[in-house]
Amino acid sequence: MLLELVGPELQSIYDDRQIEIEIVDMHFGTGPLHIMQVEQDPYILQDYLHEIETCYNNSKSVFFLALIGDRIGPMPLPTHIDDDIFTAILEHTQTSDEERNLLRKWYAQTATGTQNIRSCSSSEAEGKAANAHSKYVLKQDYR
Repeated sequence: MLLELVGPELQSIYDDRQIEIEIVDMHFGTGPLHIMQVEQDPYILQDYLHEIETCYNNSKSVFFLALIGDRIGPMPLPTHIDDDIFTAILEHTQTSDEERNLLRKWYAQTATGTQNIRSCSSSEAEGKAANAHSKYVLKQDYR
């Protein structure tokens, strides 16, 4: 209904104002066994946010309208976890050994904030290294 009736009608109303209507089904491509695309690829949310940002940068005006049902579904895995949060999860008393093993298996530690240290003077590099902290990033083969 939205794609065939509402979308074209809205577009015809806003054509003279140079506003483009784009309807995107964020659950398009749901797979078998009712596995949503977001569950298959948690990075898809970043892709959606990038599309919104691109519209903002390239359009005369941007409005984002989200229609959701009565159920959101399972939350996707976070793509990045700060070191302190990762450690807190591992140390939490209610975290099982199996959950700890999955976290260690699915996430890889990376250092952030250390870019361009080589191009700085030694005192600047020491300051930047002190501000650097590590994050855990979801591995591409987490499944």
